[in-house]
Amino acid sequence: MNRLGAVALCLMVVGFAAPAAAQDTPKAEISVGYNHLTAKSSGDDEWEKFAKGWYADVAGNISDTLSIVGQVTGNYHTIEDLDGDFKLNVHSFMAGIRGSSPGRVRGFGQVLVGGVRLNAPDFEDASETDFGIQLGGGVNILGSGGVGLRLGLDYLRVMAKDDGLILGGDDVNGFRFTAGVTFGIGSR
Repeated sequence: MNRLGAVALCLMVVGFAAPAAAQDTPKAEISVGYNHLTAKSSGDDEWEKFAKGWYADVAGNISDTLSIVGQVTGNYHTIEDLDGDFKLNVHSFMAGIRGSSPGRVRGFGQVLVGGVRLNAPDFEDASETDFGIQLGGGVNILGSGGVGLRLGLDYLRVMAKDDGLILGGDDVNGFRFTAGVTFGIGSR
């Protein structure tokens, strides 16, 4: 995980240091792709790895460097327990702001807040929705035609309800790696 963090940091530094390219900032951006979540609740000893995951986000660009973002994610994992295996699905629905550098290589940082829904379909469809905060960043590498590549790393904090059916009041810390494509829409 330390190497992944170092790579993400280097990509962000390169993105923020890149000179502005002679290209217009699009009015909006859509990004879709894969995400990998590694999470641990305060009551657990080991990190759980949710290798199956996806994300989609839409960003409305207010200026060349500031955007309003909406993001949805899904992560899926089967947890091996002494009482048997069970499936756990995690979906987040968040919104917030993103600051980015101008140019073809655009480093960005973002703060998102919203709901995180946990669902255990093997337990009579037990579910709960908790408040979450996500801090992160990454880099968009733009190609021609408004299409580009995104790499990102986020920290996710889930504040569990005391009476939650799944977390039972144990807050969750998680790290999410994303890799996807971006599509620019319109020009400012």
